[in-house]
Amino acid sequence: MGNLTWRIMKGIISRALYAGHAALAIYRVYRETESPYYFALATSIVLLIVEGVITLYFRDGKDLGWFSPSVFIYLSGLVPSVWILELSAVASAGNLTSECINSIQSSAIPQTSGFQQLYASLQQKQNWLLAVEQGTLFILIIGRWLAPLGKLTRNQRSQLLLIYIGTAADIIELFETFKEPIVRSDRLLVMIIMAVWSWSLLQYTVVFMSAKQNTKGSRIQVRPDAMGSKNSVRRSPSEIENNQGCCDPEIATPVIALIMQDCPFLGLRFYLLYLGVLSPMILFFTAKNILLLTLQLYRLVIVCGDGDRKRANSWAGNGQREEIDLEIVD
Repeated sequence: MGNLTWRIMKGIISRALYAGHAALAIYRVYRETESPYYFALATSIVLLIVEGVITLYFRDGKDLGWFSPSVFIYLSGLVPSVWILELSAVASAGNLTSECINSIQSSAIPQTSGFQQLYASLQQKQNWLLAVEQGTLFILIIGRWLAPLGKLTRNQRSQLLLIYIGTAADIIELFETFKEPIVRSDRLLVMIIMAVWSWSLLQYTVVFMSAKQNTKGSRIQVRPDAMGSKNSVRRSPSEIENNQGCCDPEIATPVIALIMQDCPFLGLRFYLLYLGVLSPMILFFTAKNILLLTLQLYRLVIVCGDGDRKRANSWAGNGQREEIDLEIVD
């Protein structure tokens, strides 16, 4: 009963964080656009409440096996809001540039009240954008921390949380490209970067699963060895197969990172270099991305190789047995 109550409390806290942050982003959209139609994005908060009631009451706080509906609903309301705020910031930056050019052409000092007002408005938008975008990743990590363990051990959960922090840092670095004048002034390029950012966030909706070793109900075949002793046993193939698989976090984590983050980020940075964005920051992040991609592939090969060797040692086709000590009780 205590574990169930604690699991439900953590589910309520995580969904409250999701709903509060999404509401903040939607409110900022309303302040920027002054259009009440964008309150339609608040339907994601309603869906989040409905999903919370179903999960916490009918499923005792347990998520689905491989997918987190609460994170997906949270992102469905947050991501469009961030898109709108980013595109609004691009428009404000264009207006500020036009005001500055007009001031220079009229031989006036560009410290007029209109210029200062536009600059202050742009700075305020950038500060709110920074808070919403960076807060997204903090909320996602805390939410995954509060999520039920499922079939993961606490050790695997802690390792995944550390990986999440690393991927979050890489995602935040993506917004550093907006500091480039070529990027900030190109609406289409901003939309491409936002699309890559949105795609990378979907990796947080995946719930990693890991088959635990069955230590209580293991099926063990006891067979006499060549000397007639009954101390030679081997595990059944079904048990060995259940302990391996592509859903192992050690395999699923690098694969998802490659598909949803490393490869898209590297392709985007190569495209920026093709456009002539040759700043030291872009060059550094591109080199870092190449190194990280190489290490992810190397780790994937090593993990798959280790898994093959473990399966070969555990269940050999020639009938190799696994020797253990048995205590036979009559």
